[in-house]
Amino acid sequence: MNNFFTNENQLTSYIAYPKYLFGNKLSETTKLIYIVLLDRAKMSIKNSSYTDSTGVFVYFPINKMAEAVNKSEMTVKNAYSALEKADLICRRHQGIGRPNKIYVKLPVADSFVSEENMLSRQTENSLSDGQDFVHLADKKLSGNKTINKTSLIKQDNKTSTAYGSQKNVFLTDEEYSALVDEFSIAEIEDYIERVSSYMARKNYNYPNHSATIRRWILKDRPKNNKPPERVYERRAGESL
Repeated sequence: MNNFFTNENQLTSYIAYPKYLFGNKLSETTKLIYIVLLDRAKMSIKNSSYTDSTGVFVYFPINKMAEAVNKSEMTVKNAYSALEKADLICRRHQGIGRPNKIYVKLPVADSFVSEENMLSRQTENSLSDGQDFVHLADKKLSGNKTINKTSLIKQDNKTSTAYGSQKNVFLTDEEYSALVDEFSIAEIEDYIERVSSYMARKNYNYPNHSATIRRWILKDRPKNNKPPERVYERRAGESL
């Protein structure tokens, strides 16, 4: 039985969600992992052994984070890389067999998204009842071509990570992990770049980037067709 939230109820332990993450294009899973690291860093402040000349750091190996957020280790690995690229964490290797030091970083003041800007953005993006949602990035990619708007919801980069040199291939953490389970990482990265370059060159967007990458890989793989069996016919007076 759950209780209604009232003044008398005590709120259980929770993790704060920084407002500046609302304006960030990282995937929701990556944001969740950053929040967990930030919460751990807040606890590390109380322990001087987790502070050095650089700042406060935490130890959170990939396998432990995967257990904490109930995601695959590959998903966590990609999230750590995305956070480093976004300059929200910094990892320092401590040597073989020792976990990395993870320094959680905060964005500079100019990059914070104010409440006024968030409200303004929500007003601009608000839609009337029954109107389909198409992300702004998808509108730019689609050009004058007609695209199924419903299918583009899956490619909203608020829930997906942008890949490729053009940052126009959107995959959720689950989609990327599924591709890794089926193909090699080198193969996936190669075809992500192919799809990214093709869409930018043709000013075109695919409704499902994960399916497109899988289809391209399978199409280019050599077909394992057996050669037709030779048929031997015996003529009169001949032997096989």
